[in-house]
Amino acid sequence: MSQDPYTANQPPTTPTGPTGTPPAADAAYGQVPPAAPPQNPYGQAPQNPYAQAPAYGQAPAYGQAPAYGQNPYAQNPYGQNPYGAAPPYAPTPQPVATDTDPGIDLPWYGIGFVAAFKRFWKKYATFSGRASRGEFWWVQLWLFIIFAVMFVLWIALGFRWSEMINDSYYSGSPYNGFGYFMLVVLMLFNLAILVPSLALTWRRLHDTDKSGAFWCLSLIPSVGSIIVLVLCALESQPGGARFDSWNARSQY
Repeated sequence: MSQDPYTANQPPTTPTGPTGTPPAADAAYGQVPPAAPPQNPYGQAPQNPYAQAPAYGQAPAYGQAPAYGQNPYAQNPYGQNPYGAAPPYAPTPQPVATDTDPGIDLPWYGIGFVAAFKRFWKKYATFSGRASRGEFWWVQLWLFIIFAVMFVLWIALGFRWSEMINDSYYSGSPYNGFGYFMLVVLMLFNLAILVPSLALTWRRLHDTDKSGAFWCLSLIPSVGSIIVLVLCALESQPGGARFDSWNARSQY
């Protein structure tokens, strides 16, 4: 057999595949050749996004499956309260007695005798907010003393006692000039304290976590005023802060 003169002097070459690599050796008869592992063209092996589970108590990231036994909706990712839950308001301040004025918009627990009377006039027509028991009862004591003094002066100096005692047929006016003067003073003082007394009672009911409209119970004949006084004697409740003004809430 003749040999090609053009290839006789060339070294033998190894056949290559389409990618430039030597082809795999032929498998023996009856055996399946091993499959080559897939290669990542970017040089890194692909990662399974489901291989790692989120930590306990954390919501799974987007594209990850929740761990077994965890509810992916257990936490709200938007930071809102679940349905039916109360919003996280600032904690309600507890009543604490103090010698320092907390501010005109807040109730003063531990208020003194003189300070209570001053605050009574400063909050002349303030129906919002609260009033401590000290604010209420010190003012009641003040009003009792004032009325008692005026009544004693009126009885002692405002009547014509000598004429009425010496003349059994005396038919003139029982009052002298001072008596008429004291009558006018009593009427004017009653008018002056009408609005602030109502406002104080209204705020005292707020401090017991009740609406100020409970004052209307005093309109019941005979027992109405007693019922309101009993309600005003109740202890202060933290829930009464809901009746405070916005200015007072900003001071919590």
